[in-house]
Amino acid sequence: MGKAKAIHERLGATVYVSQCTAGDQAETIAYMTVFPSGTAFGQFVDALAADVEWLTFWAETSANGSGDFVTGSLFQGLMGFDA
Repeated sequence: MGKAKAIHERLGATVYVSQCTAGDQAETIAYMTVFPSGTAFGQFVDALAADVEWLTFWAETSANGSGDFVTGSLFQGLMGFDA
């Protein structure tokens, strides 16, 4: 996860990693990439798709089965509730 985080941050993401400690998803790790705008997210996605270090990392990680993908979501911040 540390290598993915470094790559994502290099490409412009703010990364948060947390672990669920209670409930039906206990022990599940959440890996979140956060962007200040839709434009920044689009630039990140474009850069990620062409980044050799990321593509190599993803291919190696996928081949080794380092975890189970539980779910994926795309969230948008609510106006007036910025951190």
